[in-house]
Amino acid sequence: PGRWITLMIGVPVALVLIVGGALSLVANIGTASYQVDRTIPLDHGRVVADDDGGDLTVHHGQPGIAARLTGTVQYSLIRPHFTVNSSAGISLHCGLFLGNCGLSATLSVPPRTPLDLNTGGGNMHISGIQSAVTLDSAGGDVSLSGSGSAATVDSGGGNLSLSGLGGILKFTTDGGDVDGSDLTSPSVTTDAGGGNVADRKSTRLNS
Repeated sequence: PGRWITLMIGVPVALVLIVGGALSLVANIGTASYQVDRTIPLDHGRVVADDDGGDLTVHHGQPGIAARLTGTVQYSLIRPHFTVNSSAGISLHCGLFLGNCGLSATLSVPPRTPLDLNTGGGNMHISGIQSAVTLDSAGGDVSLSGSGSAATVDSGGGNLSLSGLGGILKFTTDGGDVDGSDLTSPSVTTDAGGGNVADRKSTRLNS
């Protein structure tokens, strides 16, 4: 009876592992990519971006020029659905849980335009945005610099690197480090979830 029970449990588990390994191998082999270059419409005066896990670099754009995204979508086997519209902003929906799927791109934001970014674990690098920013990453690192407006940053474990900020700030990370420098903000709230918090050459900092 013991051998039969072992076979009844072990054979399905072994088959699942074999099939899963084969699918992962096929997904890793069957990778592809395509380029994107799109104008981003505003959602109630804001630039909104939602990405399943790619890296985003954001910088200050030129006056009178609309927000624009340029970059590369990488995927395995099934081409992900990439859309841009006024209600959801940038959206990348991956159709396969195995392999690679993500957007690595640069986003140019018009002056004095608020920004909402959400990535499923990708890294974000934001500089020179002079309006309120709300950033949410499910684990990626976030770098924010050169802004005098309010900022709310939430990372599910990634490190936060902050410099040259002057607005009211709120930073949360589930275990990552928070490194701030040259902050002139009237109020900074940080929750590192166990990570280290470093404040260098900052003034009027309340954590």
